Amino acid sequence: MPDGRYVIQVTASDAPDNPPDMAKTTSRISDPVVVDNTPPQFKDLKTVVQPGSVTITTTVTDNLTPIQDVKYAVDQTKNWQAVLPDDLIYDSTSEAITIKISPLTPGPHVITLRALDGQNNARYEAIQVEAK
Repeated sequence: MPDGRYVIQVTASDAPDNPPDMAKTTSRISDPVVVDNTPPQFKDLKTVVQPGSVTITTTVTDNLTPIQDVKYAVDQTKNWQAVLPDDLIYDSTSEAITIKISPLTPGPHVITLRALDGQNNARYEAIQVEAK
């Protein structure tokens, strides 16, 4: 089903098992249901390399559900580090993120970012940096 907000109408009837003058039919419309199959996105991704550290800034956005989690890993994808948004709480479909990674040994590194939305859709972004 395409992403979006939907309401579901259910209609029940006992007409097949009752005479027409005794048959009853009723309907109910659900509360809105969110279908979100699309992962969040990293927008305006910027890196600043300084001696011994890297600072990454980005905005993580999702069209339908709030951002739930952002983590990063350096040169691997097993030891994820938690990241808080700049306002310190995940409560919106758009979150500004600043990550300062320090200490960082000189040389090439791959920093992997992972963002989850409220439906656990994941987006990964790999950034290659040359630490000084």
